[in-house]
Amino acid sequence: DSDFDMSRGNVLGAIQSGTLIPLKEISVKYIEELLGNKQNIKDKIRSLIKSELRSIEVTGRNLIIEDIIFQYVLKILERDKEMLIKRGKESFKILGLEVQKKWNFEGFRFTGFIDRLDSINEGELRVVDYKTGKVTDRDVCIDDFNAEEIVDALFGASSEKRPKIALQLFLYDMFIKDTYRNYKICNSIYSTAKLFSAEVENFDMNEKFCDLVKARLKVTLDEISDLSKPFFRTKDQNVCSYCDFKMICGR
Repeated sequence: DSDFDMSRGNVLGAIQSGTLIPLKEISVKYIEELLGNKQNIKDKIRSLIKSELRSIEVTGRNLIIEDIIFQYVLKILERDKEMLIKRGKESFKILGLEVQKKWNFEGFRFTGFIDRLDSINEGELRVVDYKTGKVTDRDVCIDDFNAEEIVDALFGASSEKRPKIALQLFLYDMFIKDTYRNYKICNSIYSTAKLFSAEVENFDMNEKFCDLVKARLKVTLDEISDLSKPFFRTKDQNVCSYCDFKMICGR
């Protein structure tokens, strides 16, 4: 059997949304009830993993993954409760889980799934992304002072230390910007690397960064569309290890 991919946000989102009957609002009281019945959480995780594996049992390494997911879910619930109490709020609204969105730009269509959309304050929207990998400050801490530097790193020739998550969050923000035009958009990463050591942080979408990315993205898409400019192999062969086209490239 294939191992269950614990990096997907659907398990975490499903637990918080009540799984079968998604809730529209998550209260401190509801989180406390969930945390008070940990066996119920374990049962839901087991059911979701079985569904993903299309199996009647969970065995081997997947049992370890199941326990890791359980610990992550508990900590996310605790962090959500902590965030609400710190802001003096009783609850937050769930606006979407695993939401598929599209964005048309310069004749290209970008499609993606947002792990979670929620709103803690009226007129404020959070784009929440669950991450099991490394998240750097340049991925999320973007302001008018460092926006240009981060965009240069994002579109630079070198793939080393490229702030790829910054681009992902940019696309998420573009996905929802028109729909929620009257909302203040914030980005929030629930990183498993930091989840047990620090509070969840929220970062405002930076307009200067978005404008700069769109300008550079247009140039890149124009180059891709220009038939007079042939594709060429990257000089960074580390990229080849995960490239989808490495078999036909011949490298």
